[in-house]
Amino acid sequence: MNPNLKPPTPEQRELQIAATRARRDLQKEAAKDFQVPNPGDYAIWQDLARKHGIQMPAWYTPRTRKYMGRFARRLGYTEKSCREIFGDGWKYEDFAKLNPNKSIQYFVGILLENK
Repeated sequence: MNPNLKPPTPEQRELQIAATRARRDLQKEAAKDFQVPNPGDYAIWQDLARKHGIQMPAWYTPRTRKYMGRFARRLGYTEKSCREIFGDGWKYEDFAKLNPNKSIQYFVGILLENK
């Protein structure tokens, strides 16, 4: 711990918490039309995620290059190895374009099933 950093004051902490809640609410609002994964599939994905030492993303996690790349790297995939699964010329951004109502959980589930 850095001795030069002071812990946040209670007021600062409340502002941080409020900002986090507001960001999460915006993410949930943006993801409100996403399909919920089939309970059978999701249970399998949860077991595979535990087996590989990761936690499944929340249903409202944004489907951006940042988050998709993060989960792919945690599972040992590169963008090139993802192309082998999803097809030549594929990019992270394509998942959201081609699957407008699928959450990031589907992406992670597909990677887990191909692991």
